[in-house]
Amino acid sequence: MSTPPGTHGEVSVNLQTLGLEQEESQLYVLLSQSGELSVLRLSRLLDLPRTTTYRLAAKLESKGLLTQVKRGAGLKFKAAGPRALQDLVETRQSEINRSRQLLPSIIGALTNLASGSPLGIRVEYYV
Repeated sequence: MSTPPGTHGEVSVNLQTLGLEQEESQLYVLLSQSGELSVLRLSRLLDLPRTTTYRLAAKLESKGLLTQVKRGAGLKFKAAGPRALQDLVETRQSEINRSRQLLPSIIGALTNLASGSPLGIRVEYYV
């Protein structure tokens, strides 16, 4: 059974294709819809422990998808705008391009290791 277009489930699944974990995507969708929420409120709505919610929020913040908002003595979280998703995709694309550049040297080094080549290491025996 597929989810109707534009539902939380569909958006959450699409966010997972961008590299978010399931719970991260659910938290991001909830904040995108609800605005600013405290960790206590988020954890209750997502049915997650507060410690898990803090961990997920920290991961989303490191990806640029969430910001902390101080309200008096309290702390709330707010989803970054959709432009942050574009930035996330561009960052992932840069990482993929860098991996492609490094791949030939990695394969070469592993091939040398597998064939027993010493990679410039010389062992001398003294008798």
